[in-house]
Amino acid sequence: MRRRYEEPADSLELVLGCMWDNFGNIILIALLATIVARESKNNKPANARAEISRREAARAEDALALAKAVSADLSEKSSDPALAERLKLLEQRQNLRQEVDRQQERIRVATEQLVVNAASARTSVVDIVRTAQTELAARQQLLTAEHRETDQLKLGIEAQKRKLQEKQRELLAASDQRVRRLRLPREHETAKTHFYIIVRYGRLYPLYTFRNGDPERNTTSLRWTEESPGSKRVEALADKGALIQDEAGLVPFFRQFPADSLYLVFQVYEDSFAAFNKAKAASVAQRFEYTWEPRKRDEVLRLGAGARPPPPQ
Repeated sequence: MRRRYEEPADSLELVLGCMWDNFGNIILIALLATIVARESKNNKPANARAEISRREAARAEDALALAKAVSADLSEKSSDPALAERLKLLEQRQNLRQEVDRQQERIRVATEQLVVNAASARTSVVDIVRTAQTELAARQQLLTAEHRETDQLKLGIEAQKRKLQEKQRELLAASDQRVRRLRLPREHETAKTHFYIIVRYGRLYPLYTFRNGDPERNTTSLRWTEESPGSKRVEALADKGALIQDEAGLVPFFRQFPADSLYLVFQVYEDSFAAFNKAKAASVAQRFEYTWEPRKRDEVLRLGAGARPPPPQ
């Protein structure tokens, strides 16, 4: 175990300590002499007591003289400025020691309080984390339940969409069965493939264009919408089709289609009958077989959901 360090005593402190000890010894000797004299007075004859009293008085006088000398010496030294400065420094050092002790005690108390507060804070943080984890787990469970409910709703919506598409197909089929299409007198069967051309806004909108003999869906002047896996909605875009001016100007338009394998099916809207007459004459000049179907202003062309188009005339 390490020994506690003790600061060596100051020389001035030693001098003062010795002086005060001697002064105390002198006073004690004087008191003892007085007590002994009194006791001797009561126990011895008068003459012996007188002799002893004189001796004790002499000793007391000597002790008193010594005390006076010590007191004078102390008074002399206390009046010394250097000694007074040292005494003042000693007092200040004592005060500083006391202040250091008080500060150390305050630090100890503050440290203990800090330890208690830290332990309480750790407990509070743990409680907060546990509460947050509990709330997070509950919210995750709620979110999972909402995801399951959303998935079920999506499945229900998809089922309703399929039922709606089936109803639409059934409605279109029933409508095709009830509608009596206009039959042209010169219709005849053919092995050629039908090819739709929409006549609307005074323009021509072919469903497909041909590049190097291969058909490509016309997405430049038509809008295609997938209504169901077996049905497509086709709408003409205003001011995007081939403008009809005269028959001669339509020759390049019809030359892009193979006349030996296709016959044209014109879908004629009620605002473009005059344009259809020009397109019909130009197609006949290019040796195309054709037929046509009238359509109302708000009617939409759907592919894959209705009956086959009429044969050419």
